[in-house]
Amino acid sequence: MDVLPIPGTPFAFAHPLLLVVSLVLVALWAMWTRRAPASVWEHSVAATLAGQRGWRMRLAQLQPVLRWTGFVLLCVVLGRPQVDAFEEDIVEGIDLFIALDMSGSMLAVDMSPAEIEAFQLTQNAEPPNRFNIAVATLQNLVASRENDRIGMVVFARDAFLQFPLTLDYNTIITLLGQLRMEQIDPNATAIGNAIGLSVRGLMDSEASSRAVILITDGKQQGGNISPVQAADLASEEGIRIYPILVGREGTTMAPSGLRLRSGFNVYRQEMYPVDPELLSTIATNTGGEFYRAENQQELEQGLGSILDALETTVLQEVSSVRRNEAFVPLLALALALLLSDVLMAWVFVRRFP
Repeated sequence: MDVLPIPGTPFAFAHPLLLVVSLVLVALWAMWTRRAPASVWEHSVAATLAGQRGWRMRLAQLQPVLRWTGFVLLCVVLGRPQVDAFEEDIVEGIDLFIALDMSGSMLAVDMSPAEIEAFQLTQNAEPPNRFNIAVATLQNLVASRENDRIGMVVFARDAFLQFPLTLDYNTIITLLGQLRMEQIDPNATAIGNAIGLSVRGLMDSEASSRAVILITDGKQQGGNISPVQAADLASEEGIRIYPILVGREGTTMAPSGLRLRSGFNVYRQEMYPVDPELLSTIATNTGGEFYRAENQQELEQGLGSILDALETTVLQEVSSVRRNEAFVPLLALALALLLSDVLMAWVFVRRFP
């Protein structure tokens, strides 16, 4: 039978059925012995005949209390009582916002034309673009966390809150998998808006370590907030920003249509503007660090380095519950009561036929 907790208390019984059955048997026994006719005197005859209430008589009256209390305690012991012990653990945690670029340049594939064609032929699928790589890497990152609260902003022409700070990692991974490039207007890169919205999501946080990870492959275009102004606000709030510039430098391959025969994308060479100086300034002004990631492995390494730098800065208390056995003192008390009853019967209160 499952453990039976006692509502409103830290106590529970591991064997509640044994507790109930034994209490019923003790109650029946008590009723049967009470109805049985008394054939002996359990106290001094002289004291009784004299009408005196001596100490022997008082001990005789105490005997049933000791006896039945001992039996009831034995029943409780059979139920195996347990008590919940609350323990305080110190764990490390971060409040973290991820700002993910969903502008059109994130569809670029950082491979050569020959590598793209070989991938299509051997894998019968499109090669992963920058956006696919970022999503997969973030899903792996979230799956590896335990005590960090994570929120997310997506941005292109404008910035949008995808989800606020949460510990629900399964939901985060699901929402990341549901992201599609066509969900927002991809024709700009509003980095300032993304930083501002991320900072706003961290303002109510009481964590001592708060950070924004900005994943982008472009430069500031569009939006109505300057990235430097947004970074200054983050600095005032004690929020560090870690920009990661993804993708290869120089020319890359961008999809330009479909092949009618194979159904795969046709790619053309494209040059997208970047601004590593701006991203480096944002990191420096907020106490963060700027990273470059040309492939998934470097992106994973960059994210790992960021989290390693942040993990040791926060201590967060959490409670855990452990059940301790509580029957030992009750068993000792029950045996002491029953032994007292026996000693009183044989030493102090003699039985007379």
